[in-house]
Amino acid sequence: MPELPEVETVRRGLEEMLEGQPTIEQVHLTRGDIRFPIPKNFATALEGAKIIGVRRRAKYLLIDTPQVTLLSHLGMTGSWRIEKEESPHDKHDHCFIELSDKRTLVFRDPRRFRAGIRPGKYAGKLSKLEADKLVRAIQEVLLEAITAGGSSIRDYKNADGESGAFQDSHQVYERGGEPCRKCGKVIRMKTMGGRSTYWCAGCQA
Repeated sequence: MPELPEVETVRRGLEEMLEGQPTIEQVHLTRGDIRFPIPKNFATALEGAKIIGVRRRAKYLLIDTPQVTLLSHLGMTGSWRIEKEESPHDKHDHCFIELSDKRTLVFRDPRRFRAGIRPGKYAGKLSKLEADKLVRAIQEVLLEAITAGGSSIRDYKNADGESGAFQDSHQVYERGGEPCRKCGKVIRMKTMGGRSTYWCAGCQA
């Protein structure tokens, strides 16, 4: 799932490539159920509008026009990219926004290590020292991940269609059964809240 660093990387890429403020000429949806609910006037509300900016709120991308704002979430494997007119399309490309500069904006949708805290510990049980360490660790990891262009685990691509590089720096994520890079102990994996969680029993006491 694209997380905040990946979403911010996509936002920055789109912002740079859309800085000429192109006008949206046509909007095509290949399926109307990629997100619910999609307004019936989705295409007509956007057509003729000029793109004036790209923002992010948490993990939501907001593409602004003077009239309306297009709100989108990348979900598990979604991505936005900008293509030239002659670029081939993929079967998972579901939204095409044709721009006045002959490019197309395409939406595609196929479908706590550093702080030293064990992932199963309840947030309400953290000491102030642990909470402070966790906040600093989150800030550091987010900044490093954004600088590296995010993490490409499966389907994530930035607005240029390129993969991120932060996955090369993952300390525990998706490394279950492998030795910890810091202490050498085996990294464990457990499903918590329906999600796969990885941790080192040596470093995360």
